[in-house]
Amino acid sequence: MILLPTSPPKNYKISSAFSYNFKLALTGIEACIDQGADTVITGRAADSALFLVPLKHELGWAADDWDSLARGIMAGHLLECGGQGAGGNYMYDWRHVPRMDELGFPIAELTAGTLELTKAPDCGGVICEQSTKEQFLYEVLDPANYITPDVVVDVSGAAIRQQGENRVRVEGIRGRRRPDTLKLCVGYHKGWKTVSMLSFAWPDAYEKARYCAEVIMKKMARIGGVFYSSDELAMGGLRYFYEAEVPIPGQVKLIALGYNSLKNTELSIPALSVIDIPIERAAERCLTILTRLMRYEKADPSESESIISEYIPRESCPGG
Repeated sequence: MILLPTSPPKNYKISSAFSYNFKLALTGIEACIDQGADTVITGRAADSALFLVPLKHELGWAADDWDSLARGIMAGHLLECGGQGAGGNYMYDWRHVPRMDELGFPIAELTAGTLELTKAPDCGGVICEQSTKEQFLYEVLDPANYITPDVVVDVSGAAIRQQGENRVRVEGIRGRRRPDTLKLCVGYHKGWKTVSMLSFAWPDAYEKARYCAEVIMKKMARIGGVFYSSDELAMGGLRYFYEAEVPIPGQVKLIALGYNSLKNTELSIPALSVIDIPIERAAERCLTILTRLMRYEKADPSESESIISEYIPRESCPGG
């Protein structure tokens, strides 16, 4: 067993960061297998690379055989989610997937120039053109430019055809030179959060909930707060206050009530990723107000953690 360590990249810092993880390519893992390792423990590797490594090792693919590497990546892409690729997440015809309670995993069979997908005969699920196409394009933003650490894959001209019961053939996968960057994911402390819940019993539960919401809003009006129905709108409001140089907290007490709603997202100004405001002080004030309102239920703020991703030069990544 060989351990592949990961560490922060050189000269990279972010306040409150507690983890740095590269999307590792096959290079380091392959070196372990070449040395005879039976088990390799890695850091955060690309899912499909875990399938590509043994394929490249067994079939003797060259490091610049981009078409073969791309085929191996897409084989891994079809397998990496387990039963999802055998009908477990089949949107087209999920009602008719046989024996879903005995769902099996897909099996990829590769030769020097072919890729076929099937499954074991004694388990449930389905392997067909439609189910394979769904998994094939899953999380692929640009079919002509699917970027992975090991190869840039082009599936814009790929064809998926049924070859028999629970067997499909995938052809037309092409590859280009691997990117010069790797994806870095940084975990960092984002602030504090709290969650409170009010329950309403039968009869007239919904009517009671609506009435309670009105009561809370009246209480907030006496406090002098600003109210939003979702976090998205609240963040947009905070941005406005910041640009208008309104102190937070201070002149404004802001409360977000309710869950995030997709219908409100288009009204959020701007995207959360570009907001630059003293959010921790505002959040502290919001939590204090909410906790006081929920007198019969203690609302303890808990630490909020988040992930930020970016691409950095490959040479700065250990094992890249």
